[in-house]
Amino acid sequence: MPGEEWYIAAYWDLATERTGAGSQTLGRIPWSRVMTYGAYSGLDESMLPIFWRIIRQMDAGYLEYMKGEHDRYVRTHSPPKTPSKKDGGRYNRE
Repeated sequence: MPGEEWYIAAYWDLATERTGAGSQTLGRIPWSRVMTYGAYSGLDESMLPIFWRIIRQMDAGYLEYMKGEHDRYVRTHSPPKTPSKKDGGRYNRE
């Protein structure tokens, strides 16, 4: 069974294969790419489902982190909302 460093390197290699690259939202790494990578790397067939679960968990964590980063960026870089009578004509970011 490969060590942690191998899985981390494999994840970053596979991250280049994700769907939605170049768009505003990141997609998940396709199952077919993970299986091809694992098989090509010499993983035993019985290890491929485990490899898939490991990569999927790593990707879920990364996508969650990136969504939070995107949300923070939008909140801090969005122009203020236009004033309205409801808030007394003041600009409001809420």
